[in-house]
Amino acid sequence: MFVRQANYQSTCTYLHVLKANFIIYIQMLNFIKRYPFSIVVAFISFVLFVMPTNGLEVAQVACCDKIVHLLIYFTLVVAIFWDKFRVSRGTFNMFKILIIMFAATLFGAFIEIIQFFLPYRSASLYDLLADLLGAFIGIIVCKIVMYKKIMNNAKKR
Repeated sequence: MFVRQANYQSTCTYLHVLKANFIIYIQMLNFIKRYPFSIVVAFISFVLFVMPTNGLEVAQVACCDKIVHLLIYFTLVVAIFWDKFRVSRGTFNMFKILIIMFAATLFGAFIEIIQFFLPYRSASLYDLLADLLGAFIGIIVCKIVMYKKIMNNAKKR
């Protein structure tokens, strides 16, 4: 009797864990479906920032390095904005913009921490500042484009 009850409890626990894993899997698929451009750009950015720079002449010039950081984070924020705008069907508020800026800041800090531990890369506070500037410029450009799009839609109605 005791063995049968233990098997029942372990089976219930297993099914509960399986159900929780399935729910997490479905949530991940929904996230991927909602934010495909953001995920692709973030992945490409991550690969570019952690790969070795042996033989790349762009990395040797400090100014070009900061411009590359700025452009990559500009692109990342535009991709996030595009996905959020598409998912939220045009409704946007300041809280969502702050979340995008916070996510870009965390991603930049995460990349710099990883670069600190890589022997062939170096972390820099100036890189993080260039990342933040690119994200900020991306937010401003996206807000202007979004405002114009909303105003054009309002004129058409």
